[in-house]
Amino acid sequence: MIEKLSARVLANYGKPSKVEDRVANWLTVHQIEHERQPVLVRYSIDFRVGDAYIEVQGCYWHGCPQHYAEHTPRQKKQVSRDKAKATYCRNRNITLFIIWEHDIMNGNFSALNSLIPAHHSQIE
Repeated sequence: MIEKLSARVLANYGKPSKVEDRVANWLTVHQIEHERQPVLVRYSIDFRVGDAYIEVQGCYWHGCPQHYAEHTPRQKKQVSRDKAKATYCRNRNITLFIIWEHDIMNGNFSALNSLIPAHHSQIE
């Protein structure tokens, strides 16, 4: 089963996920111009909005602390990469928004509300 999952993940590597599509739709509904899959030096990031970036983190692959108290070796590696990416951005005063899959699937985009233009009403 893991081999089939790994093959499916590799086949879709670099393609936006359904969760990312939901974020893109939310950004569009809120009239927020965005770029998908920009590269920031050595990091691929899910979205760029002006000078800010958005990282969509899948609960399993990124080891969501709410759902995974203990991490697999794969999750540990990804959590380490995620921390390095966040540190890179923080050290350069680059705004990085993190939104978790479980929030997106529950329609909770509050992590991104500060991106909504002042003239546009907030839709949750």
